Amino acid sequence: MQGCIRFVTAGEDIKIWDYSSMTVVEQFNPHNSISGISSLCWSTYNDVLASAAESGDKIVISSCKSKPLVLFELGKGEKQTCLDLHSSCKFLVSGGLDNSVNVWALKARSLHSSLKAHKDEVTCVKFTENDDYFASGSMSGDIIVQSVYTNLSSAPFGHGGTQPIRHLQYKRKKHLLGSVSGCGTVTLWDVNTQDCSHTFEDAHKASAAHICFSPIHDHLLVSVGSDKRICFYDTTKKDLLKIMNAESPLTAVDFMPDGNGLTIGSICGKIYQYDLRNLPCLINTAVAHKSSVRSIQFQHGCTLGKANRTSRRSSLNKRYSFDNSGKSQTASADYDSFASAGDFTWCPPAKDSDTTNVNQELTGVYNRAVLDICANESDYPKGGDSKTKKEYWRNSLGDVFSPVRDGVGFAASLDLTPSKEKANTKRANGNIKKEFLRCSLGDAVSPVTGPKIMNSVTARPANSVSKNIADTIKRERSTFLKSIQMNFIKDTIQEATKVTREAFHQDMFYLQEEMLKQFHMQLTDIHILLEAYTADVCSLLSETEILQKKNRKLRTILFSI
Repeated sequence: MQGCIRFVTAGEDIKIWDYSSMTVVEQFNPHNSISGISSLCWSTYNDVLASAAESGDKIVISSCKSKPLVLFELGKGEKQTCLDLHSSCKFLVSGGLDNSVNVWALKARSLHSSLKAHKDEVTCVKFTENDDYFASGSMSGDIIVQSVYTNLSSAPFGHGGTQPIRHLQYKRKKHLLGSVSGCGTVTLWDVNTQDCSHTFEDAHKASAAHICFSPIHDHLLVSVGSDKRICFYDTTKKDLLKIMNAESPLTAVDFMPDGNGLTIGSICGKIYQYDLRNLPCLINTAVAHKSSVRSIQFQHGCTLGKANRTSRRSSLNKRYSFDNSGKSQTASADYDSFASAGDFTWCPPAKDSDTTNVNQELTGVYNRAVLDICANESDYPKGGDSKTKKEYWRNSLGDVFSPVRDGVGFAASLDLTPSKEKANTKRANGNIKKEFLRCSLGDAVSPVTGPKIMNSVTARPANSVSKNIADTIKRERSTFLKSIQMNFIKDTIQEATKVTREAFHQDMFYLQEEMLKQFHMQLTDIHILLEAYTADVCSLLSETEILQKKNRKLRTILFSI
C-alpha cells in the first residue's frame, strides 16, 4: 500500500512526494508570490489540489491526475491565505488578511457567501466531517462556526486576543474541535455548547503550530510547535501521553491514511518520518524546501464516501494483532501500552486491497458456479481415471468451495467423514450391481446364481455394463454437485440483494437530504428576490398614484375649458 501513497508539502513552491521512496514526484508553483505557499488541500479522489499563498494573491485549483495543470483561479487579489475543500468539491472555504471568511461555489466559480465577523486576520478554516458547517480561527483568538447552506454563524468563542488561533482540526465527532494557539495551548472545544472541554496548558513551552487527529484511532491527537516538541494526547482520558523532541522548530504535521505513519515539517525546510509502532525512532528525513514547511497533506487513503470510511475505521479499531510474544491484543490494548510504557505497538490496519481481493474471489466463484450449471454434460471429461474427474469437479466450483474436497468447504459443512463416504460409496456400488443383474439377466435370476452366471458373461455385455456404471456414477455426482451449486448461488444472490438494497436505501437517503438542502437554498433565494422585487412594486404603485392624481387634474382643467 505504501508504494502508492503520496503527500504534498508547501514551501517556496509545491512538491508532491512518494512516501515509500521519499522522492519528489512533481514540483510546481502556480502562484505569483515569492513569499511561499501557505495552505494546501486534496480533493476526496486525490485528483485536484487547492492552494493559497502567503501573499493572498489568489486561490488556485490544479489538476494532479498526471502532470500538474491549473484548472481555474478564484479570489484574485482578495488576500485569501488559508483554505479547505468540501468533500464533494461543491464548495471551498477560505480566509485571509482581510478578516473575512469566504465560501466559493466551485461549479459556478463564484462567491457563494462571505462572513465578516472576525476582528483580525483569519489564520485557519476547516470543514466538519459531514460538511454542513465549517470553523474559522483568527489572530484575535476568536473561533466562529458557520453553516454552509444557511449562512447562520455562532457567537465568537475562544481564549481571547492573548492566544491567537494558529490551526484548527475537527474530530470525527462533529461536536469536538481541537485548536492550537500562539502561546502553546492545545484546547478541545465542544462546538454545540461553545465551551472548553479540556485545555493542555503545559504541552508546549512556545507557540504551537499545527494539530492533527488520527484518521484511525478515535482517541489519539498530535501537535507540534516552535519549541521542537511533538506531543501525543488521549482526548478521551484528557491525558498528555508522550513528548518527543526534534532537532529544529516544527511547523506542520499529518498522519498517513492508515494511521501508522507521521510526517512532520520544520522551520528549516526538512521533513521527518516517524512510525508510531517504533517511537521515538526516526525512520527517514529529507530536505524539502529552502524555506519553512508551511503545510503537509497526505492523499486520502480511499475513494469511499465518508460514511463508508467511518464504518471502515470502526471495524479496523476492532482488528486483532499479535505482539512479539504471540499474545493476542486489540488496537485499544496497544494504545494503552503506548500511553503507559511509551512504546507504540498498535495493530497495522488491513489494506484496502484485502477487501477488494475477497470481493473479487467471491465474484469469481459465483461466475464459475453459474458457468458450470449452464454447461452441458458433454463438457465433462470422458474417460480417464477417477483422479482426473475429481480435479475437474474440484475446479468447477473453486478449490475452497468444492464438495469433493476432503474436510473443506461444503463437504465439511455436510459432515461427510471418510467413514460415511466409504459407506455411501459401498451402498451405491451395491445398488448398481443389483441394477446390472436385474437389467442384464432378467428378474428370474436369483442372487445365489448371480456370480456363476456373471462368470459366463461375454466381453461385449461387460463393456456395455461398465459404460452404464460410469454413466450412472457421473449422473449421480452431477446431480449432487448441481444441487450444492444451486444452494450456493441462491445464498450468494440473496446476500448480494441484501447489500444492494441497503446501498440503495442509503443512496436514496443522501439524495433526499441533498434535495432538501437544495430546496432550502432555492427558498432562501426566492425570498431574497421577492423582497427585492416587492420594493420595486411599492415604488411603482406610489408613482402610479401620483400619475393618476395628475391625470385627474388635467381632466378637470380640460373640461373646464
